[in-house]
Amino acid sequence: MAENNDPRTNYNPQPYYQGQTPRPPGPGFTPPPGYYQPGYQQESGNPLGTSSFIIAVIAGLAIIISFVAVLSKVGPGGQVNQNDPMMMTFGCVILLAMLAAFIGMGLGIAGCVQQNRKKVLAILGLIFNSAIALGMGTLMLIGMSMQ
Repeated sequence: MAENNDPRTNYNPQPYYQGQTPRPPGPGFTPPPGYYQPGYQQESGNPLGTSSFIIAVIAGLAIIISFVAVLSKVGPGGQVNQNDPMMMTFGCVILLAMLAAFIGMGLGIAGCVQQNRKKVLAILGLIFNSAIALGMGTLMLIGMSMQ
């Protein structure tokens, strides 16, 4: 049988650099995602930002639930019995939620200044916690000025 030297039909399973070490990739080459790149640190999660966002969600829900509960206790003529233990509990929940919002603001700021960390949840937590603190502070000032 004759030897086939046609490169189109001759299959050679050995790589073209048989016996040589492969050359490194040229300039402009970027490896596919997931491969190691020297000098590059991938952004990792941000536990401070996540904590800030979770605190904002919990504080916001606590305030909403407290307002709904207070509105359900409004008597005839729009009067609320301020000596009712349930009303005092709602007031304490709102104050604790506001304190938690200030703590969440601090965690959000700390999460925003960390390097090589994802900042999306830290920024969202900072925005939501700031909105909660400013909104509740404004409502408290309005309530104090009405008396």
